[in-house]
Amino acid sequence: MAEERGRGLQPGPFIPASVVIGALSRSGSESQRAKVLPALAAGEQLATWAVTSSTGAFAPDRALTATADGDGVVVSGAALVQDAGLADWFLLTAGGPDGPTQVLVLVRR
Repeated sequence: MAEERGRGLQPGPFIPASVVIGALSRSGSESQRAKVLPALAAGEQLATWAVTSSTGAFAPDRALTATADGDGVVVSGAALVQDAGLADWFLLTAGGPDGPTQVLVLVRR
């Protein structure tokens, strides 16, 4: 059903974009909600997520690790990213010192 909906109605990957939109709506910063959500809803940009290891195993807090670095975050590891070649934004789920954390990354091409 998602594929058919994506073919005719949704501008881009339906499930990954829905996951990212839901996460940003619930837990994103004010800035993220103001900047990213309208662009995703309008179909001007696409988003996807990374929660699986490079072998395809579901590993939301083990495939990637996040470490604070000044005002930013360094994410390391390897993950499969669904529709990576299409997306403008990646929502990465990584393990950190305080447990799982999510990081929104703008893809520069």
